[in-house]
Formats: sequence, C-alpha cells, structure tokens
Amino acid sequence: ALRARALVYDHRLQPSALLVLTFSARSRADLAAKLGRAFPPSAALPRVATYHAQALAILRAAGCQLPVLEAADAYRLLGDILITLGVVGESGKPTPGSFRYAQRVISTQKSRTASLEELDRRAAKLPASERRLFTMYQQALRAEGRIDFDDMILMAIAALDDKYVHVGYAHVLLDE
Repeated sequence: ALRARALVYDHRLQPSALLVLTFSARSRADLAAKLGRAFPPSAALPRVATYHAQALAILRAAGCQLPVLEAADAYRLLGDILITLGVVGESGKPTPGSFRYAQRVISTQKSRTASLEELDRRAAKLPASERRLFTMYQQALRAEGRIDFDDMILMAIAALDDKYVHVGYAHVLLDE
C-alpha cells in the first residue's frame, strides 16, 4: 500500500494507471483495506485484483466468453477421468489422494508453462500415465467448452502477447 501511495503522490501517477495483483481473495481484501487507509477518504484508489480475476478481465476484454470450470465440476470431471484410467480405491471410486495427485500433475504442467504452445510440448514429455491423464483432462475441458483457472492465466498472457487487448496500466505491483 505504501508503494502504491508513493507512486501516486511522489511520482504523480494517476491511481487508474496502477494495478496491484495478489494471489487470493483474502489478500486482495486486505490490500484494498490498506490502500483505503493509505489514501485520503475521497481519493481514487488503484485497482486491486487477484491474478485470476485480472486474467479473466483480460480474457473478457479480448472477447473470450468461455465459462470457467467451477470446483464441483472440476471434481466431477477429474473423478470421471480417474475412473476411466482405473485409478480408484477399494470402493471403485477415486481416493482423495488420487484427486490431489491428478490436480498436481495438471496444475504443475500449466503453471510451469509460459504459453499454450509450450504446454503441448511439455505435456508430450510427461511419463505415459501422466500424459494420458493430462490429455484426457484437456480434451474433457474442450468438450465442455470450458477453461480452468490455470488456463485463464495462460490465455490472458497469450491475449496480451498477441495485442488482442491493452490493459492500460503504467505500473503493476505484485504482492508476494
């Protein structure tokens, strides 16, 4: 909050030219409250958003209207895939550990990738069982016409790189 205040008052930056990004909704609320205390009551405040909320705003500005996979739907989708792959417990259903493993495989691939093109190349290098899981997940997402939270980040980067949208912020502050 103090850095944002310094940019506005010491460097004469308009608050609307400053974006503050953070990881969670809770830390977004905390930062917004700190900014509210750091600026006079009537002052305009910089935008504070989570990475995913900003990515979604970029996608919507670029014209992408694909719905985001909700947690319950992700659980259902992964469960179906794990059953198809035979990754089940004694009950014939996926175990909590198999869900965590599948989520980790998928999210790790996407979070370590800088572009959608690189994602396919990286997935091709996975061990066969993980590659099959990842490929089935991606195919299921496409079949449902949805994106997941990790896709939002990758697609927003692509939209910015391809100049489909201009976000208009002179400075972006990242909360750790």
